[in-house]
Amino acid sequence: MNNPRRNVVPILGLLAVVAAFVAGNEARTRQDVGRSISTLQNLGVRSIIAAKDDVRPVGEAEFFFQLTLLLEREYVDPVNDETALANGAIRGMVNGLLEPESRFLDAEAFRAHEDALHGTVEGIGIETTLRYDAKTLEDARENLRKADPLLMLPDLIVTTVFPGSPAEAAGIRAGDRVIKLDGKWVLSYEDIKAIRAVRERAAQGKASTEEVTESRKEFQKRADDAKLAVKARDVLTTGLGKRHELSIVRTGKQLDFQVVTAKTPRPAIHKAPDGSVRLQFVSGAADALRAALDAGATVIDLRQSGIGDPREIVPALSAAAPTGQYGVLAAGMAGTPRPLTVGAGTERPPFRLIVDQTTEGAAEIFALALKKAGRATLTGKTASRPFYVETTKLPESKGYTLLTARWAEGAGK
Repeated sequence: MNNPRRNVVPILGLLAVVAAFVAGNEARTRQDVGRSISTLQNLGVRSIIAAKDDVRPVGEAEFFFQLTLLLEREYVDPVNDETALANGAIRGMVNGLLEPESRFLDAEAFRAHEDALHGTVEGIGIETTLRYDAKTLEDARENLRKADPLLMLPDLIVTTVFPGSPAEAAGIRAGDRVIKLDGKWVLSYEDIKAIRAVRERAAQGKASTEEVTESRKEFQKRADDAKLAVKARDVLTTGLGKRHELSIVRTGKQLDFQVVTAKTPRPAIHKAPDGSVRLQFVSGAADALRAALDAGATVIDLRQSGIGDPREIVPALSAAAPTGQYGVLAAGMAGTPRPLTVGAGTERPPFRLIVDQTTEGAAEIFALALKKAGRATLTGKTASRPFYVETTKLPESKGYTLLTARWAEGAGK
């Protein structure tokens, strides 16, 4: 049995490595995603929101206005670019939601996102999401100070591999976890948990000094030049003609790929040899669906659909089903759910929808709404991510996506 005291020095070294990585990661994160208002309130600027002898609560809008005045008055250089300041604030607030589908997009990422909604995907042809440690995310949303900062690094998970894409040709699949990109490790809470497990075993005398030392060295090697998941996400979904080396974990095994970015067509409708019709929720999806159903299509394939364009949901329902209410769009902070209503529908016989764990977003809302109303049968199980994600354009060709609602059955039709 190992002596726990003998392992104290290696354990302290292990903690130092983790702390150094987190400090460096925090600095990079502040550059990449900005700060939220809740974080800004801890920067020694409390005097601008309350008099010394009369402390009072201040709303976020007033706080932001007073913070802007502070920057203009006291920052070392003149604040001449208010657009950049506003973009930085939006970046911090959107990313501060800790909601993977709510993202600030720089000019290149926003262009690629818009192109994908209009039928052309670039990058390696995938969609991804950030997966946080569930307990840590719950703590952070309740009170950021409760959350363990070491566990706030998310996994980068592939959610969609578009048909005909370089990623599909390479063999990448939905559900793969990206752990390395172009020689840089994409660290996540999984790595922190692994190194902590070694530390705890050593403290109990169940791991040797050598094991602790090797664990520290391996983490140090990965942390020295790591890539943030949010950055890796942008790299994989933008650009043309760039070769990327990619490592993923699938069912516990590491797999390595080389993939070259390219344009991948994402047509609204694609007819398969078996007579089924693959539907993508891009611009024009509703008109293409109407034409396919008018031509006699009875099986619609909604797999590998991505989040999609929510503006196509109601028109697509109108093309596929009669007038009525098809559930509700529920938003936690918005109060009363919004009915998902078709005002001028089309009477059709029920048809079949093929779905799986890659059916999410607009396509999943469409599928669940038709199933609820008895207008379609589902073959397979959806992703349980019926997210209504809207896109907003900002000055300088930047923008953001925001999860504004989730579909729910409601009391409707």
